[in-house]
Amino acid sequence: MKSLYKIGFCVAGLSLITSCTDYEPLDNFQVEKPESIANQEELNSYDALKTYLGEDASNITLGAAVSIQEYNTKGVMYRLVNSNFQEVTAGYGMKHGAVVREDGSLNLADVGKFLETANAAGLSVYGHTLVWHANQNAEYLNSTIAPTVTGGGPSWDEVTSADFETDEAANYESNVNAVISYTADGEGADGEGRALAVTNEEVRANDWESQFFLKFSPPMVVGEEYELTMDVRSDVDASFATQAHIQPGEYKHWDFFGAIPSSPEWTTFTKRIIVSEEVAGTSTIAFNLGTVATTYYFDNISLKKYNEEGSGGGGPALDPSVITNSDFENSIDGWGGWGNGSTRERSAEGEGYGGAGYAFTFTNPSAVNFWEAQIAYDFPILEMGATYVLNFKVKANTA
Repeated sequence: MKSLYKIGFCVAGLSLITSCTDYEPLDNFQVEKPESIANQEELNSYDALKTYLGEDASNITLGAAVSIQEYNTKGVMYRLVNSNFQEVTAGYGMKHGAVVREDGSLNLADVGKFLETANAAGLSVYGHTLVWHANQNAEYLNSTIAPTVTGGGPSWDEVTSADFETDEAANYESNVNAVISYTADGEGADGEGRALAVTNEEVRANDWESQFFLKFSPPMVVGEEYELTMDVRSDVDASFATQAHIQPGEYKHWDFFGAIPSSPEWTTFTKRIIVSEEVAGTSTIAFNLGTVATTYYFDNISLKKYNEEGSGGGGPALDPSVITNSDFENSIDGWGGWGNGSTRERSAEGEGYGGAGYAFTFTNPSAVNFWEAQIAYDFPILEMGATYVLNFKVKANTA
């Protein structure tokens, strides 16, 4: 104990000695200013861009492209543009796809607010292009050249749909990690109605830990053709996979309608599939949302099934096929091919579709590039502007 007291007195003494030492700055110890701060200070030293026009101010208009939504909210982008530029143009909001509805009418609500906001800030607005290589409302444009329906024929029959204008949710649901809500009216696709908001609050270890489900009936059958169409966006750029489920949460196959891209701008996703053995018997599409922490928005979801017989005038009447030998009951005349030592012949009787008649067979002996072994059929020159439908039965010895 005596030794401990002595050590304690020594430590206390040293503390008193060092505490009385005068502070002396280290002149030879300098720290360079971080490059990011130096660069920012240099930028801050500049005046607004439009002040540098000088004598050319009357002959030059300095403009910028902006997002209508960002500018209309009068946030950072609004202040940045107003300070530095004399004119604005809309990056997307004044293009055909953003303004023209499916029936050809115009949705100019956001554009009108954009014009008012820019005018109040003293900026002129430069109108966008009349024609652009992308961002068209394809549904409306295609409707202007669609064939006239004159009778019965193939059709796409709706299996299920959801536009989220009411809280009726009989055909969709989510698991616990995908939180469902509805947007305000006017925040749906094209600024119309409501949309469904599905929030994944954190990045999951597996994308399927946060799922949104679309349910339909009856279950899919091998060989059927389905088309999925929907409007989708997300608060940040993302991509999410789809799975085939028997019922929500009852997994069947990892790939269904492929991966779906999304971004802060509304886009329309469309994908057609032929039902395979792997997804047959399913009645639920699962959207895997766990890879990105964001809110996804869905609107105008539609799942349709192809009906070859038609459902009462659902499609155009078709002219006779331009393929004259299509059932191979007499020969395989007109059909050829080449490549990779492949062979082509007529099957034995009873090996056609449904176990009846004949079929055209093609044997490829080894795996190579897909284009190295081909089947070919020559038909008359196609007519410009005409609509053609290709339809055939097919199977293979392996998948």
